[in-house]
Amino acid sequence: MKKRDCPAVQAPDTADSIIRRPLKKAIITGATGMIGAALAELLTSEGVKVTALARPESPKMRNLDKALSTGLVKIVPVSLQALDTFEPETADVWFHFAWDGVGREARDDLPRQMKNVDYLRTAFSKAVQCGVHSFVFAGSQAEYGPVSGVLTEDTPMNPVIAYGKAKFAAETAGNALGGKMGVNFITARILSVFGPYDNDYAMVTGAVRAFLRKERPVFTKGEQIWDYLFSEDAARAMAALSVSGRGGEAYVLGSGDARPLAEYILAIRDAVDPALDLGLGEVPYGPNQVMHLEADISKLVRDTGFKPCTDFRTGIEKTVLYLREKESL
Repeated sequence: MKKRDCPAVQAPDTADSIIRRPLKKAIITGATGMIGAALAELLTSEGVKVTALARPESPKMRNLDKALSTGLVKIVPVSLQALDTFEPETADVWFHFAWDGVGREARDDLPRQMKNVDYLRTAFSKAVQCGVHSFVFAGSQAEYGPVSGVLTEDTPMNPVIAYGKAKFAAETAGNALGGKMGVNFITARILSVFGPYDNDYAMVTGAVRAFLRKERPVFTKGEQIWDYLFSEDAARAMAALSVSGRGGEAYVLGSGDARPLAEYILAIRDAVDPALDLGLGEVPYGPNQVMHLEADISKLVRDTGFKPCTDFRTGIEKTVLYLREKESL
């Protein structure tokens, strides 16, 4: 992989922690999602070949257009439920981002959520057949449950919603499989990522779209302490973990720079038009409102050398530009 100003893979600060596994060919499930598409763009810009597994009917297939233009991406139309039909091909790394039931209406549907554990087992079996050295899994802050304080890898796990319980069960199953099969199973416990290709129901995307339409969006008081990471940086972290992360380990993924949610909301408004009105404090907090979501990324930095390159304001400017062009607003 060639050098760049904001490198995909950086050398750790301590020589004794350097791991250098090859990354010339990658397989990505959930490749049309925000992080998957950003990772496909990043890897292909570095000359890495990508096989993108995506639902045949996915409305987000266009998210791969930029990566496809490099000629280094092959799309395999296959759903999570049909992963067992995927024909194995040689690869270095398998990134597993696909998950059934990420929408709000399904996040506490335990039977549906737990099916994802079986999908992960199938994906891992296929990855072993592909000869990968590493399997990078997209975990979640929901695995922790409500926590008042900074999240680390050692913070006790106490998931309360079905989505978090299933993510934790999948991580546990993956670690067992990795140890048994000799494949590095690496978990990135993702906090809050934003950027182009995000879901329409996400707070950042929804706020940007509302401001672009000159609407007046309403919010809570925004006192929550939040940690947002730009999608391009999230992709860089995933790539770094695949070649330098330690098998059987989990890494908290965030920016490491938390601030009150109100500050983020004002920065979003200002990136569109500082004169626009908004309703901070007009929405009451919900009964299960998470008030503190902050990452300690010291382990991630130590083991991979990763550090975020994009501050929130720059990331928002890129997101606003993307959505303005996408929706002609």
